[in-house]
This record gives sequence, C-alpha cells and structure tokens, in this order.
Amino acid sequence: MNDQTKSKLTAAQARQAYTTWYLQERADDLADPLDPIIFPEYFPGFPEYERYIPRALQGTDLELDVPEWPEPALGGETDTLRIFVRPKGSADWGAPTDIHPIDGPFVPGDFPYPTTVSAAAFVDEGTYELMYSVEIPSGDIAESLVEEFVIDKTPPNDGQSSIRPLEFEDQIAEDDGLTKEYLTSVSATGVPLIVPPYAGARNQDAIEVYVLLEEDIVPHKVFDDVIPNSRIVSIPVLFLMGKEDGLLAFIFKLKDIVGNTGPDSAPLETHLLLLPRPVGPFRPLRVPLAEDAKTLIDLADVRAGVRALVPRYTNHGKNDRIYLTWGTQTAGTPHRVGVNPTDPIIIDVSDTELIVPDYGGATGEKATAVTYQIQRGKLSYDADSPLNIKVDLSQLIDPSILPAVLVRGTGPAPENNKLLESDKGLNATATTTVPLGLVGVDWARLYWGDLPDYVSEVTPVPAEGDPLIFDVPWTEIEKVPGILVDVWYEVGVNGDNNPSPSPVTPVNVEEAVPIRLAVPEFLDARFVGTVWWVNCSSWIGPDANLRLHIPPNPKLSAGQQMSISVQGYSDFPPATTVGTAWTKTIPSLSQSQVDDGFTELVGPRASFFDDLLGRRGALKVDYTVVIGTSTLSGTLSIRANSKDAAGLCPINP
Repeated sequence: MNDQTKSKLTAAQARQAYTTWYLQERADDLADPLDPIIFPEYFPGFPEYERYIPRALQGTDLELDVPEWPEPALGGETDTLRIFVRPKGSADWGAPTDIHPIDGPFVPGDFPYPTTVSAAAFVDEGTYELMYSVEIPSGDIAESLVEEFVIDKTPPNDGQSSIRPLEFEDQIAEDDGLTKEYLTSVSATGVPLIVPPYAGARNQDAIEVYVLLEEDIVPHKVFDDVIPNSRIVSIPVLFLMGKEDGLLAFIFKLKDIVGNTGPDSAPLETHLLLLPRPVGPFRPLRVPLAEDAKTLIDLADVRAGVRALVPRYTNHGKNDRIYLTWGTQTAGTPHRVGVNPTDPIIIDVSDTELIVPDYGGATGEKATAVTYQIQRGKLSYDADSPLNIKVDLSQLIDPSILPAVLVRGTGPAPENNKLLESDKGLNATATTTVPLGLVGVDWARLYWGDLPDYVSEVTPVPAEGDPLIFDVPWTEIEKVPGILVDVWYEVGVNGDNNPSPSPVTPVNVEEAVPIRLAVPEFLDARFVGTVWWVNCSSWIGPDANLRLHIPPNPKLSAGQQMSISVQGYSDFPPATTVGTAWTKTIPSLSQSQVDDGFTELVGPRASFFDDLLGRRGALKVDYTVVIGTSTLSGTLSIRANSKDAAGLCPINP
C-alpha cells in the first residue's frame, strides 16, 4: 500500500489495516519471561561475592524482592506467586518452597514486591537456582528468569585449623621474647606478625588474633581485620604493657567475607618479659631430710616426702619456673614461683620422676648432686653451685618375705590382736615365725603406733623357721590410746640405712588404752593458793554464766556428734549432786571446732546451780563422742562455790 493509496482509505479502513499489520508483525513474538527475583546487594563493591548469602542469614528465611510483572491483578482478582529453589544442576524444580496469594489491585509503591524464601530450601552448602512464577485467575502461569545464589559454609583453609602458627617478623622477638625494650621499640606500630599461607585464600579474607596470657583462662582478641596483601598484621603494644610476666600465646582464626570463621590455629608461644631480670647470688638449695650426720636420703625419707628449699632470689617473678635437677634427672614439670613466695621457696621432690630413676640399680650410698635452674622465658639462671648429698634406696632383705606379727595380751583371757581390760598393766607379746630367706640380719625391732622409737628388740635374730617373739612393755603400750593401733617390725644390719619393714598388724586397744579426750577448762577459773577454783569472780554477766572451753581434739573428725554435761556438787571430790545438770548436744562438729576447740556459756546460774554449790562445792564436766562402738570422753572436776561469806555470789559485769 503506497502513500497515495493510504490517503484514499476511510478511518475505519485505516484501523483495520493497522490491526492486520500488527497481528502479522506479532505472530511469532511470544511474551518475555518475567524479570528475575531481586537479591539485596550483600557485599557492595565486591562483584565476585554477588548473591553470596551471608552466613548470619543462612539459617533464616531470605527476604527478597519480586519486580513488577507487566499484567498485575486488578481489584477483585488474585495473582498467585510461587517460589521455586533447586540445587544447580538439578533438572526438576519440584514443589514450590513458598506460595504467596496476592490480591489486587496493585497500587504505586507495591513493587518491588517483598517476599520470603524458606530457609529449608537451602540447608546444604552449594550453588542454588531460584525461579518464581505468577498464576493469574485464568489459570495461565508466567515464569521468571532463573537466578543463582550461593550458600558457602566453609571457612578459609578448607575449614581446617592452621597447623602453622603466626610468625614474628622481627628475629629479636623470636629469639628473646616480648621484652620491655622490644615492645617500647615497636610501640608506635605494634608487634608485627606474619600470617602463614593457607589453602583457598580469597579476596577480603580476614583474621582474628587472640592473646592468651598465663594467668587468664579466656583469650583476648587483639586484632580483627582483613588480611593485608603483605600478610603482616600488627598487634597493639598497649594491650601487652602492664601485664604479668609469663607464658603468652598468639592464636588466630581465619574468616571470610561471608562470615565463616575457622577454628583456632596452632599457637605461637613466647614470653612476656617486662620485669627486671633475676639477680644473683643464686645460692645452693637445701634438702632438710639430708641434713643429718650422713647427709643421706634413705627410703624412710622418700616415704615421708623429700623437699628442696631454694633461697629466694632478687627480682623473683610470679611466673618464673624453677627446674630441679637430682643427679642425672631434671624435672619435666617445673615449680612455678607464684605470688609472694616463701623464703626459702619450698619444692616437693618427686620420687618417681627424680629420686628413684636417678638411683637406678645402684647399691649402698650413691653420691648425688642436687641443683636448680630458674627460667624466665628463654632466659635461664643456674644455681651458683650444687648441693652434694648421698642417696641409699637399697635393701638387704626383700620386705615381701616378712610375715606380720600376732599380738596378744598376757592377761587371764588374751585375744588375738586385741588388748582387753584384763590386759591393762601387763606386757604384751608380738610373735611371728622367721621366714625362709631371712638371714644375715643383726636385729629385729618392733614399732607400736606412732611412737618414734622401737619398743622391743630381738638380737640376734633366730634361725629360719624359729619363732620370733617380741616382749612389748605396758609402759610403751599405754602411751598410745586409741581404737586400732598399727604394729609392725623391721629387720636390718648394724649401720643399715634401709631396714626392711613387715606388713602392719592393726591391734584393737580401745578397752585397754581408751582414748581420752582433752581436758576442758573454765576460762575464768582462778588459781587460789595451790588449787583451781570456780569462785564468785568466775560467774560472768547478768545471768552469771560460766565460760567453758572444749579444747582441740585431733582424734575427732568433723561431722561427729558431741554431748556435754556440767553437774553441780555440794562437796569436793564431787560426790553429792545438787541443782540441775546443764547439758548440750552438738549434732555435727565443724572442722574448726575439732581443730581449734570452742567455748560454750554454761548457765544461767539461777537455772542450774543457784546457791546450792555453797562455799565448798564442785563442778564436774563430762563430754563424750561416740565413734563406732566406742565412746570417747573427756572430763574435768574443779572446786566451785556459788556463795561467799555474805551469801549468794554477786553478779559480775
């Protein structure tokens, strides 16, 4: 149709011609897909991380925007928005993860339309594809372009702990530690540390650096920033100044821009050294148990526990380490000096780590040098000279061949390993048979309870198979009251450093030598002439009470029950009771009451004794504790009066 022909058409014919032309032109022109969903710009300026979902959002529903579609619903209509998510590479979209019915009409400002995508759709790490569709009331569905997003859960270095620690850039820090002089020299720039190479490094990887000080449990974060291209990070000096000298470790964690943080690295260990250096002299140590005539440590000393005393030195530090060397053996675990150490510094000497390994297979007395070294960081200070002693851990007789003794009283009805009331005042016997192999010894000596010396000796020792009989004097037996008393013997030769002990025999002595609790006292009793009195001046306060002190009793234990009674008498020695007994029960003794004793107020006088003690009466205190089937008791009888020449004793302030 040329321009001349067009000019001859009517308006209706022109409209029809345009419609025909339009339909011919659009016949093969399908509707475009809907625009892709809109993701927030999570990491602006870093296009390589576009549509990476931040780690903090990976466990929550994503908040995204849907762009306006060309034909939105009008009033009375409902468009249905469906969200589909699938792992990249999957052929099937599956069911929609989210369905949002949206009622029309849309008004300006409704788009982009805010929507959510369920977190359940992207639980695992990987790349995902997302598409949405819009269904209109006619049932027709339009789909959007596919968009990708990434769920990254792996920290740098493939999520593994770095086995390579940070490194000091300055060799002086590597060699000497963090001294005050060095920290002062880098105070303006910080301590430079080199970040080691790691797998999978990417743009904007960052590092958190922590310092763990010896006295702290929780490390302190001292750096948190992107790793520079130089891989050198600077630790502020201000944090380190003023801290306690001691061990120090730098630990780091790698993290990425997404927010994935890796585990702790291997530590860079060093020392903080701000205090003045230790100053000599570093005098030789002492071993008190070797300060006898022989300067000897023997098996008895080892069983008691050997200690070394290191003289306190000038400029000692809380975190200084002292390493003991015993002969050829040096302690693997040092002694930490601590705050306000004693002078001398007391160090337990390990028999299993030092004494026994150094003695080895020696016999007799072995000359042994004992010394120490102080370490502060990588600095060390040796004792000026060693202490030379001798050690003897050898035994002539193997203790395992020795049988235990059988103990019997010599009363009318003796029992095995038990002394009875009828055995009181009489010697006891301890018997056994000389075992095979017990030859070449000069003596056998019997020990009773905690008495420091032996109580009976047999010399010479009978032949193998013959009886070995100890006579135990009553004067020694009565020195050890108790319930069960340990009895054993030793055999040895003259000059033997390590006699061989037998097994212990527990002997019940509670009937023959009962435990007596410590004697109580009235704190305000008066010494008059040659005797003690509770007299008128002893009754204290408006109620006229007496202060009764129950002393420490090391044979008791916390938690035991104690009963206390104070009875008045009209005569002395106490025979005729008067008044009412004052009593008290303590259901459970405290440790302090056992160790330190305690004081009770006995009274009021008017309620229990009044004037009934007269001028020449008495008070009797009894207190008891039941242990098992035994009753332990303590008692006190003392002269007491509740009258003076004018009558009832007056009230004292």
